[in-house]
Amino acid sequence: MSENFYEYHLTSERISKECERFENIAHELSVPVQFIRYQDENDSNQAISSVFSQAALFLRRSITDPSVVPEDLEISNPEIEKLSKKIDQINSDIEQKVTSFHSTLSTARQIMSDRLSSLHKEYQEKVRQLTTEHENEKAMVEQELKDLQESFDAKLDQEISPHINERHEIQNKLTALREDYEVVNSKLIASVSDSKEKLAELEKQRDEYQNSATADELSKKFNDLQIEYENKIKAKKEEQKKLNQELKQIKNTYKTKIETLTNTLSQLESTSNSRIKKAVDSQISIHNQKKQKIENENKKREIELRRQIEKEEQINSTSIHKIKADIEEQKKLIADAEERYQNALHELESKANQQISQRELERQNLEKVQAKTLKQLASRHQDALAVIRKDSEMARFSLEQKYSKSISQIPSKSDIHQNINNSSSNVNISNQNNANLNSVSTNNLNRVHPPSDDQTKKMLESTKSAPRRIPRQPMPQQKQQTNLNQQARHHAQQRQIQQQVKNKLISPKTNSNEYDSEISDRLDKFDYATKMEFISMNKASDAIELQTLLNQELLQSGIDRVKRQFMAIDKEKEMVNERLKHKIELKSNKLDKDNEAKLNARISVQYNIIAELKNDIQKIKNDKMSKVELSTIQKEHKMQLEKMKERLVNAEKMNKKKVDQYRQKFEKMINSEIDSRQKLLNEMTNRTNDILNELKETKDAIQDGPIKNHQEWMKMRKEMADSTNKILNGLQETSSPRTTAAVQRFPVEAKSTLPLLKH
Repeated sequence: MSENFYEYHLTSERISKECERFENIAHELSVPVQFIRYQDENDSNQAISSVFSQAALFLRRSITDPSVVPEDLEISNPEIEKLSKKIDQINSDIEQKVTSFHSTLSTARQIMSDRLSSLHKEYQEKVRQLTTEHENEKAMVEQELKDLQESFDAKLDQEISPHINERHEIQNKLTALREDYEVVNSKLIASVSDSKEKLAELEKQRDEYQNSATADELSKKFNDLQIEYENKIKAKKEEQKKLNQELKQIKNTYKTKIETLTNTLSQLESTSNSRIKKAVDSQISIHNQKKQKIENENKKREIELRRQIEKEEQINSTSIHKIKADIEEQKKLIADAEERYQNALHELESKANQQISQRELERQNLEKVQAKTLKQLASRHQDALAVIRKDSEMARFSLEQKYSKSISQIPSKSDIHQNINNSSSNVNISNQNNANLNSVSTNNLNRVHPPSDDQTKKMLESTKSAPRRIPRQPMPQQKQQTNLNQQARHHAQQRQIQQQVKNKLISPKTNSNEYDSEISDRLDKFDYATKMEFISMNKASDAIELQTLLNQELLQSGIDRVKRQFMAIDKEKEMVNERLKHKIELKSNKLDKDNEAKLNARISVQYNIIAELKNDIQKIKNDKMSKVELSTIQKEHKMQLEKMKERLVNAEKMNKKKVDQYRQKFEKMINSEIDSRQKLLNEMTNRTNDILNELKETKDAIQDGPIKNHQEWMKMRKEMADSTNKILNGLQETSSPRTTAAVQRFPVEAKSTLPLLKH
């Protein structure tokens, strides 16, 4: 019984553990999933959780029910079979779920493997970057070391070069002394060999000379020479000893110097190596400290950037809204500027049209005034011609009577004087009529004055020199023909009248040739004056028409320029608006797409991370993974999250920079457009002011030129009147007082009764 009870207790503990495991699984599956991976995932999880909960209940009942006894368990086979069937069904369901779970795990593992591979690649790339940076830093350090070595070598060369030079000099001196010693030795050996040869020759000679005297002499000489040579040899040996001693002393001194130099070199090498090592170690320590500082700063920045991600997202959204509002405001400003520009153009066009209408009205008024003056002049000339005809007929009648009387009788002096006085009175009457006509014409020409030939030439040259795009319209041929016909008729009538007067007034038998010539001169001047009047009138009309045409051409050219500029500005405005719209659309689309893609990527990454974490938790619960693996996985996930956050921060920074750049570009574009349009408006106003000033100048020239010409003509007429007065005074002096009284009745100049023309 004790063994059965022990087995029962073990089985109950196992069943309780399984119940707890099933309850935990049911609780986890009952929790709804936030991110659904396939359809009806929550429903299937709930069904599975209900199965696990029912299994746990059945197992709990088998433990907690006191009626159940081990003996009864062996007896109750049908219930056990039912339970076994249910267990088989549950196991089959569990196996199906396990297969599905393993399939999901395999997919998750594939995702994780892909992610790990991507992370591994990124890690390798970063490692490569770090290695390259480290290699670059290493190369920089090596270059610095090389520079230090070179500088150290240079310093060593500077310090040791004088010692080395001294050593070379000493060695050169030693070699020179050795060479001198060898030369001296060779010379001494040669001299000794020569002396030996000479001794041998002398011995031979001694043998030859057997005489005692010669032998004595030779022996003496030989002894003397031997003594001399021995002395020389001793001196040379002493010199050699001295030189050897000096060499030994020099060698000893230089040995000490060489030893000191070698010691100094070794010390310098050791010190330089120690310094280099210390410098390298210090640089490595500094580099490591910098590296640690950078790592700490990067960690702090990562923490701060994590906090700032949400803030920057909010700021980006607000900045995007602000940019859109600024763009709308700029569009409104552009529309307002366009409206102002159009209003200014309409005002300029209206002003130009008003000026054109005013010029046309002035031209019409001038034409009317000219027509009136021409009619008045024609009527006055007709009246004057009628008076002249009557006077000529009366003069002809009187001359015929006088001629008949002169034929019958010889004329007396009194008769001659009377005839002269009558002719002079007739001439005065004709001059008076001409003066009246001239005064009428001058009074009528206060509004339209004929310009002189020089002024007309200047006007024509100025019009030729001025740039004209529209050619000048010529005068109509009908007007020219009518003016020419009128002039020809008028000249023909004047010539006929002059010839009649000359034929009737001038008789072949009178002695008044001077008066006849004076009368003919006056008639010629009268013809010239009438011709000049008609020419001045025609010139004035031509100048007025030419000025009106010039004004019309100037106004038309200004209007055409304004229209062209307006069209060009409209085209530029349309192009700029299209570019702005296109850029705004592209930027808005890019920003929206980038933001959406980034958010979707972040969401998908977070979903995947959550799913992976859940799968890892399930693996841990099912497979009982070790804590070390969980910690490593958590670290990897943290690293991935940090990397993703860094990427997000960098992307947000780049977006901010791009937004600021585009904002600055748009502001510059808008400001440049506003400035260009203001410049164009200022140019248009300046051009209109220039056109108005030119019109004023031309108007003043038209008004002042004829006045000056009129003054000149008045001077000419005064001179003619003065000349007539002089002639009359001469006649008065020669003639009787009666004739002077008759002449004084007629004034020289008469005032015109016609009203003045209004300007």
